[in-house]
Order: sequence, then C-alpha cells, then structure tokens
Amino acid sequence: MTSMIAVLFLLLSAPQRTPLLNLYLEAADHAADGNLQEASSRLEEIAARMPDDPRARYNSGINSMLAGDFASADSILSSLPQGNIQGDTLLEALSSARLGNAMAQGDYAGVQSVVEMLLPRISAGEASMRMAQNWEVALKWLQQNEPPPPEDQQDQEDQQDQEDQQDQEDQQDQEDQQDQEDQQDQEDQQDQQDQEDQENEDQEEEEQENQPPPPSNPEMTPEIARAILDMVEEASADTASAVPGGSIGAPVW
Repeated sequence: MTSMIAVLFLLLSAPQRTPLLNLYLEAADHAADGNLQEASSRLEEIAARMPDDPRARYNSGINSMLAGDFASADSILSSLPQGNIQGDTLLEALSSARLGNAMAQGDYAGVQSVVEMLLPRISAGEASMRMAQNWEVALKWLQQNEPPPPEDQQDQEDQQDQEDQQDQEDQQDQEDQQDQEDQQDQEDQQDQQDQEDQENEDQEEEEQENQPPPPSNPEMTPEIARAILDMVEEASADTASAVPGGSIGAPVW
C-alpha cells in the first residue's frame, strides 16, 4: 500500500511533457511557416526523447539543412544507418547536406566525396532527381575550382616558403650588419678627422708661442731725441781730422 502511494505521488509530481505527436505537429507547422528555429527546438526534443528512432534524428537533420546549417545536418545524417527511412532516401538527404557544407567551406575533397557517394546510383540509373541534381552541381563546382596540390607538393611549397622567408631574414640581417659597419666606419673616420684637426690646432698654437716677439717701437721722447743728438755730435767731434788741401776727412766709426 505504501509503495502504491509512493508511485502515485511520483507520477503526480512529475512534470507534464508535451506528447510527441503534438511536438511533431508543432514542428511541422513552424517549418511550414518558415520558423525553422522553433521547428528545430521541437525536433531536437523529439530526437532526444527517441534516441533509437532514426526517423527522429533524420527530421532534425533535414530541418538543420533547411535552416542552412549544413555542417550540423551532415553530422546528424552521417550518424544514421544507410538505407531508406520510411520512404525518404537517406542518401539523397545526406548528399545534399554534405554538398552544401563542402561548397560553403570551399572543401574540394568534400565535394569530390559527394560525387563518389552518388556514383553507384548514377551508374546504375537508380538516382532520384535530387541525387542527379547534386551530382551535376558537384561536377560543375569541381570544374570551376582548382584542386589542392598533392600532399608532397604542398610540403615542398611550404618548405620553399620557409626557405624563402629565411633567405629574406638572412639578407635583412646582412644589410643591417653592413649598415652598422658603415656607420661605425663613418664614426671612426669622423673621430680621426677630429683628432687631426685638434693636432693641427695644437701645432699652430705651439708655433705661435715659439715665434720671437715683434720688435718694439718705443715712443720718441725728448730725452731719447736729445741723447741721439748728443751721440751724433760726439761722434762728429771725435772722428773729424784735418787732411792736406783743407778737405774734410771722413769720420772714423
């Protein structure tokens, strides 16, 4: 009796969840109205409550693809078992989602994988109209886009790019070193010129110091003039002598 009461209490206290059918109808209405975000939330709840039902996950993937989220659609649909899901071809939906995701990412290999995925159905003539359209779109995209280089070639290109970058760095280092050497040479040359200028200046100053002083030109004072006249008179008186004929003799200095 106590156990029965506990079970009833749990049932009554459990939160009421929207029936799955109602969730599906709501998702369908929102999708028809273009409200894909609202539809997505309900489809994700259905898939979470029915994890073993591939149709629930399929619907969620289709809605993601309609919303333009090709990456999520590709991830969801890729997890489903291969084959038909209640009349809807999984391969058709998966090729659409993968093609949209690969083209959006510019993934050449991804687009090529769609071609390989559809090739058996195209060859056997069993492709649906959507598969044939995906096939044509994928081939056209591959023709209009360059394939990536092989891995070995890409490695060589990467290595060449690294070598070119290293060469540029080495050349820049050499130029910087040469600039430093040139600058040092200029500084050394300037120092040498400054030293020579200083030596020449010192030599000129020394020569000027060793030159004899210029002769002085004392002012002619009356005393000096009188002394000179006295010397002349004394010299004339002392050196004059009479010679025959009464001629004046030359002074004897």
